[in-house]
Amino acid sequence: TSTGVNNSDFAVKNAFVALRTPVGNGIEWKVGVFDTLVGYEVFEAGSNPNYSRSFGFFTEPITHTGVLATYQINEIVGVAAGIANTGGNVINARPTDALGVNVEALKTYMGSVTVTAPESTGFLSGASLTAGVVDQGLNSGLGVVNLYVGGSMPLPVEGLAIGMAYDYRGNDSWGGGSASYANAIGGYIVYQANEKLKLAGRAEYASSSNRFYYNSPDPTNNNMLFGLTVTVDYSLWDNVITRGELRWDRE
Repeated sequence: TSTGVNNSDFAVKNAFVALRTPVGNGIEWKVGVFDTLVGYEVFEAGSNPNYSRSFGFFTEPITHTGVLATYQINEIVGVAAGIANTGGNVINARPTDALGVNVEALKTYMGSVTVTAPESTGFLSGASLTAGVVDQGLNSGLGVVNLYVGGSMPLPVEGLAIGMAYDYRGNDSWGGGSASYANAIGGYIVYQANEKLKLAGRAEYASSSNRFYYNSPDPTNNNMLFGLTVTVDYSLWDNVITRGELRWDRE
């Protein structure tokens, strides 16, 4: 949707030009609207192990409008860096001050490093760990910073894998000028029992300043949440996802 317009029935999530610079192993570029660098779970629900989203997912941006460069240094290490208008999800949005005036000089900077285990590591082959940051002008009085560390690892049991994710969000203008924060940690386990049946579990804990996740009766109290999610995924036929899920959350 356009900036300031929230009544559209259709929204563009990705719209970018893909380019490649033949330097070293090749620098890949995205110019336009692209997905964020941070996060264990993605916007497309079918690609996540669970149907519902984690607490950490709601601390993260989803898309950016700008330029992103990625470079695979070798088979183990890959890096990415970019600059965007904002960390928000509205296409071509502009950062504004407390009076709603555009602050064009306030850009969002992002970067990530991903380490992937090579084939020579045996059953650990394909395990990965990513660390990323999205800085939306923190310490400017208007900014937000997102920090993320997460990864996944197969286990020496066929079809079994585990994962973990940590998210932190700091906001130096939340609530009319007062600083705020939110952080969440989650653990994942996925078991591909056979070609059609997959089981997934998630345990997570989150804490934040009051009003980020919910309104506490006592405004001086922080938010604290604990959640457990169990998902059964069964492929009835090709290209169809069928899931049953049980989720329990507690303040």
